[in-house]
Amino acid sequence: MTLAALVSARSFGDRKSSLDELQEIITTVMSEDFADDKKKKYVILFLEGNFGGHTRSKKMIMEELQRSMNTKMRWLNCRVSVVDSTTYNKEIFQIVS
Repeated sequence: MTLAALVSARSFGDRKSSLDELQEIITTVMSEDFADDKKKKYVILFLEGNFGGHTRSKKMIMEELQRSMNTKMRWLNCRVSVVDSTTYNKEIFQIVS
């Protein structure tokens, strides 16, 4: 849905003020570099909070979300990660407060 929203925002040209906020992302996603299948693409869902329950732990929920996202995003040829502040890969991105 994010990609669909970016393509849609781009279709408005300069008639939408919110386009300025999205321009860098749109330019990246529409670039030839993004289409290069030799470069790794990461889709990261960063979750925080205590959302585990009695029947499933937070870790189990995150693993299931990651599995589901991997299945649904096969077309993008990307690596999907569902992480929180204790499980994210510090080599990919940093949390800055």
